[in-house]
Amino acid sequence: MHQSTTNPLEHLIPDLKQHSALPYRELILCRFCHAAITTQREELQIDRQHQHRFMNPSGAQFLIGCFKLAPGCDIAGAATGEYTWFKEHTWQFARCSDCGEHLGWFYQKAEDHQFFGLIIEKLVRYQS
Repeated sequence: MHQSTTNPLEHLIPDLKQHSALPYRELILCRFCHAAITTQREELQIDRQHQHRFMNPSGAQFLIGCFKLAPGCDIAGAATGEYTWFKEHTWQFARCSDCGEHLGWFYQKAEDHQFFGLIIEKLVRYQS
């Protein structure tokens, strides 16, 4: 299993896999291992948009969706503001807690302004 820093917001949210009141149709899963990552209820608009398209310094493009919480992610690496896509925010890597796949980034401006930017193509909505 992949070793990384645990989600610092974990104490704020229930374990998605154990949350019996949550309709499965709202779950958003890791495309690689199908672990529960977040839900549609956690979708968030940053700068009036849920989705954003960015390019990193190496030229790789990403379409990300913003989420208030992603309890199925572990946060890894030191926080940095270098090459941030959101002004005044630091970022860290967000990885699937089950398989370790890089799913996006955790952004933080202040303790009360945090969100996840998750790579859309690495997620899948639950389908029964």
